[in-house]
Amino acid sequence: MHAAKAVDSCRPFPWDAVVVTCATAPDALAVRQELIRLQKGGVFAEHTGLITIEDPKVAIGSGGATLNALLVAAEHLSAKRGFMVLNSDVFNGSNILVLHNGRSYPYGPCGKAFVPIPCDNVASKASTNLENLLSVVEALVPKNQSCCSSSGVWICSCDALLRRVFSENGRLSELADCVLFAVPCEPQYAKDHGVLHLNAPTSSTSRYVVRDIKYRKSLEDIDHCKLPELSGRIPVVSGIVYLSPSICECLLSLQSRAPIDSCTYLGLDSGTHALQVSLFFDILAAMAKDISADAFAAGECGKTYGIHRSQKEHLTEAMSKVRRMVWKDLRKYKMEAVVLRNIEHLYWSEHLPSLRHLEILNLCVSRASGLVTINAFLHSVEIGCKTDSSRPSFIENSILKGTNQKTITIGCGTFVSGVFLDTNNSVSSVVVPSDAILMHTRIKRPHDGSSATAVVLFGTRDDPNVPFSTPNATFCNKLWMMFFENGIVDSDIWDACLTDNDKTLFTAKLFPVYSNAADSEICDILWFANGNTDKTLKNVKKYLLLSRVSLKDILMNTDVASEFAFRHEVTICLAIREIRSVLFEGGHGSLTQIFARGVSENFANRLLDTLDTMAMECDDDRWDPGTAARILANIADLLGCMAANEGGLRSGPAANKDWSDAFGILETGELGSIRKGVVALREQRRNWMHSPQHLVRAARHYDGAAQILVRNAVSIANKFVAVISGGTLPSIGEWVICECPARVDLFGGWTDTPPICYELGGSVVNASILLDGKRPIGAKVRRTATFDILLISDDGCQLCIKQLNDLLDYNQPSAPGALVKACLLCTNIVKLSLGKTLAEQLQDRFGSGFEIHTWSNLPRGSGLGTSSILAGAILASLWFAFGMNVDRLSIIHAVLCVEQMLTTGGGWQDQVGGLMGGVLHATSRPVLPVNVVVRRLLLSDELVSRLRRHLLLVYTGKVRLAKNLLQNVVRNWYARDTEVYSTFLTLYRQSFEFVGAFTKGDLEEIGRLMNIYWELKKVLAPGAEPALVYSMMQELRDRKSVV
Repeated sequence: MHAAKAVDSCRPFPWDAVVVTCATAPDALAVRQELIRLQKGGVFAEHTGLITIEDPKVAIGSGGATLNALLVAAEHLSAKRGFMVLNSDVFNGSNILVLHNGRSYPYGPCGKAFVPIPCDNVASKASTNLENLLSVVEALVPKNQSCCSSSGVWICSCDALLRRVFSENGRLSELADCVLFAVPCEPQYAKDHGVLHLNAPTSSTSRYVVRDIKYRKSLEDIDHCKLPELSGRIPVVSGIVYLSPSICECLLSLQSRAPIDSCTYLGLDSGTHALQVSLFFDILAAMAKDISADAFAAGECGKTYGIHRSQKEHLTEAMSKVRRMVWKDLRKYKMEAVVLRNIEHLYWSEHLPSLRHLEILNLCVSRASGLVTINAFLHSVEIGCKTDSSRPSFIENSILKGTNQKTITIGCGTFVSGVFLDTNNSVSSVVVPSDAILMHTRIKRPHDGSSATAVVLFGTRDDPNVPFSTPNATFCNKLWMMFFENGIVDSDIWDACLTDNDKTLFTAKLFPVYSNAADSEICDILWFANGNTDKTLKNVKKYLLLSRVSLKDILMNTDVASEFAFRHEVTICLAIREIRSVLFEGGHGSLTQIFARGVSENFANRLLDTLDTMAMECDDDRWDPGTAARILANIADLLGCMAANEGGLRSGPAANKDWSDAFGILETGELGSIRKGVVALREQRRNWMHSPQHLVRAARHYDGAAQILVRNAVSIANKFVAVISGGTLPSIGEWVICECPARVDLFGGWTDTPPICYELGGSVVNASILLDGKRPIGAKVRRTATFDILLISDDGCQLCIKQLNDLLDYNQPSAPGALVKACLLCTNIVKLSLGKTLAEQLQDRFGSGFEIHTWSNLPRGSGLGTSSILAGAILASLWFAFGMNVDRLSIIHAVLCVEQMLTTGGGWQDQVGGLMGGVLHATSRPVLPVNVVVRRLLLSDELVSRLRRHLLLVYTGKVRLAKNLLQNVVRNWYARDTEVYSTFLTLYRQSFEFVGAFTKGDLEEIGRLMNIYWELKKVLAPGAEPALVYSMMQELRDRKSVV
């Protein structure tokens, strides 16, 4: 198999063109915009041509819509491939999908393709009928050995939900010229639909020969269509058809000849009279085995629009001519059928009672109980009867905002769609009754075309098509006579021109219209479902003054673009709520997908505004730099996502002077600094949004701002630094010496690193070690007679600090003496903002200067905690040289602050191992301030002896600076990368198992867990295992020399 040609199953199917047929031009434009949104979201491949077309005339029929779609698709591909004229060869090697959006549907204002469906038991967790159908069709497309799909045109009606009831059919190996896909159904259901009369399967395949296609026949007429292998069920037309390139070329040539040319837009533009043509009965039936030429031309099979609808005689003759042409050209082709035994056929009829729609939705969820939501934003919404799981309520594409005082209650078995309801605009709580249909539908007003929202309420048991005068006819599940008892007469809601038989719920102008959904008052219609009360009569008087429309008006004037826009707004509200939940409620979910969706669907700026607001809120009730840091890091991720991998690497410098004012505000760490700093960051960000490169650079600076807040958050740990004055000040020239062991990390490393240690919690087991029997890290300090500070490192380099400006590069790790400078500032020996010179401060406080020596006998970047342990040694020797007393836990917390000042962002485990001694288990809780608790593990002499014999320290010579690793790890942690978060969680939890193994003295278990730990560390720090180490460890394993 050629890797370059392989199709990744996670990628969208490589359709060359997807064509969606729509009833009107505005609908086609709106659907195209939605398809583009889906393409950006990964539903369609980037190269797929998205085509939406209006039908050449109203009710053109599935055949006419298909012929028009084939013509437009061929034109699109011909132009795309550089042809100057239409070329039917484009069907060869092309994969084309044609989707018929279908007739208007009361419960899907965007068309049947976009009816929302719950996620259980449908293909690929689809959220709309279109996405479900895509998954079903794409699973059927055969693929050859190079994983390239067979070419041809796939036609799919959106008139039905194809519900998958068990594991999918096997992928087909090859296809005939034409393949009809059928679904096995019970006879009672099949009699109302198109059914196939099939021969037994050909040879050993699962394909059948199609003998006939029937439509809405009696049970007796379709009894012979039952198949024994389907347990007496009947194959019903699914709406999916495959046409080979040769048949498509044939149909393309047919549409250029009269009278069939009238089915396309070219015929309409040429002034021909449009015909209504059925795909199955006027075209495909010509290939059915048992149908004769005369019977086909006479319309004796299936249905013929021209005959069944009693149109003019010349149209009937035209249809006969069409059929004779089709027969002549298509009869030579082979048509087969495939039965999809794993699919259930659920038809979306425009005359479908609402109760049936809820039944279909209920079938799609495996454990429906109480409330099922599909793209719905709910706040303070209650369920009226929580115990009746057989009658769940469905809320889709809606925003329902209740309050603690004014809640929203949804009854059982209720369907809410497209509703915007905010009880802040209501006088009281809102109760939506059980078994009700409540919808807001965006329409164009029939009289002037202006945008408006119709508010609809009726009952699930109402039949919209029954005359109101029928004895059992209902409205809101009550007899019509109860509605008229409110003082309303039929002339108030029906046009005078209608007969009694035409006066139905479908034609009644019952539903108020408002300029927008926010202006609607739900009480204007909820009285429909209430009894006759004084309050109801008051509502009736107001109601009669409102502009109102009927269900028929709504279906004819639905504003599909506005419906998609409202769905989009619901999506944004849900995204914002998820962001707030994750960042403010201690959630550990990743926001990466939300950011990607915000970028692809053009609401990234709304998300930026939300994150800005949230960051500023961290300065309201309490100063919370930890949460604010995470929010700024997520702003950086969003900016990086907006750059779309075109602006360079995320890692890079973040010290552009344009951002210095904002950084300076955040650095103060004062109450109010977060709010002011975020505002300053936002103002600067607006200057960096014009190119991917600037977006990435802005992201780096937001990462830098987040690190400032991390430093502020960690600096709160100084409350655990207890420095006691009153000690003896050493005499000038007297050395104060501090020597420390190194440490080896046994389990849990990285969990001690901010912000992980205060968001997840830290838990580390490490051990202090000597090098050649000596403590390898140390510092010594003595007072001097000169009022300056002399730094001498172990390599003989000297640096004399004579003025405060010499300390300003303390936050640049590569600057000479940066670590010592940070320690000097952390201990407050000198202060940059005191208003006195360095010499004045030293003379006033100590009467001397200082000489500081530092050393480490470990290689730089050895990974044994050198810099942090050295910081601890420096701090300890400085404090004691000043005459101060301090305990080891205080120094551990002080080193945390030093590491943040130095911007290396280190954690606390290094100084724990270097300052406390022994085998240690140190922890910190997931709260601020960071408080490190250390416990020395008591080990038996035997275990200590065995450890000394088994542990070997090997230096690989691979140098690294911890900050380089930390930047990526912290960024991935803030993004809640799934693998990184899972790794940290495992590290934290298994560290306690490791403590148990040490306590028991179980060396084998210690070794097993250390192997796990090594694999986990490699996830966090790719490249941590050099080739030398890998080969060495492999050799030791082969020789069984390691545990």
